Amino acid sequence: MLKGQDIRIELWQYTNPQPRDRRSDPADLGYPHMALAVEDIDAEYDRLSAAGMTFVGAPVDFGTQKAIYGRDPFGNIIELLEET
Repeated sequence: MLKGQDIRIELWQYTNPQPRDRRSDPADLGYPHMALAVEDIDAEYDRLSAAGMTFVGAPVDFGTQKAIYGRDPFGNIIELLEET
């Protein structure tokens, strides 16, 4: 368990049964991802895109939130979320 001032991140590693790689199928039941709250999602999208992170598209504006999904260098899904 990693603890910060306003956050807790729990990391798991399963060894039995042998885990299967779910990074390629985010619709699979139980697929984990993490979301990061950002203050300027458009700037973060530009910065991370320039650094090589791949995204499904541009940030989507839901009225009270903007969000976007991308993949880190290992293929894990990372969500960026901005409260507007």
